[in-house]
Amino acid sequence: MRKIHTSNLKAIGFFASLISLFILISISAGYAQVIQAFNSSAAFTVPAGVTSIKVEAWGSGAGGSTGYGGGGAGAFAGNNSLTVIPGNTYTITVGNGGAALNNGAASSFANLVVAAGGGSGNLGGTVANSTGTIRFAGGNGANGAGNGGGGGGGSAGA
Repeated sequence: MRKIHTSNLKAIGFFASLISLFILISISAGYAQVIQAFNSSAAFTVPAGVTSIKVEAWGSGAGGSTGYGGGGAGAFAGNNSLTVIPGNTYTITVGNGGAALNNGAASSFANLVVAAGGGSGNLGGTVANSTGTIRFAGGNGANGAGNGGGGGGGSAGA
C-alpha cells in the first residue's frame, strides 16, 4: 500500500488553482470590451480580430416653436451582436437636432442600424422608420398653449 502525503496534495491543489486562475484571466483578457461613443459623424474601422459589435443609436430630437408643440424625441435602434469584418470601414452618422418647426435627423451605423429622428409636429421618431434588432419610438412633444411652446418629447428607452 502506498501512502500519500498531505503536503504533496496541498502543493498539487495550489498549482491547480494557480493554473485555473491564469486560464480565467487569459480568457477574460481576450474578451475585453471597449466602448467608443460618437457625438458627431465619423468613419469607424473595425479592429483586427473583432467580428461582432454592439451598436446603439438615438435619432435627434425635432425643433418645437412658440405657440406650437414641442418637438418629438428621436427613436432608439440597436443591435447587440452586429457581424462586422475586421479592417472594413463603416460610416457613422449622428443626426443633427431640428431647428424650430423642423424634424430631427436620423442617426445610423452604415444603414445597418438606423434610429429615426423626431418629428416637428409633436411626433417622436418611429419604430417603422428605424432599423435594428432592438427599436423603441421616441416620445411625443407636448402641445403648445398661447404663446408658449410645448415641452419636448422624452428620449427613447434602451
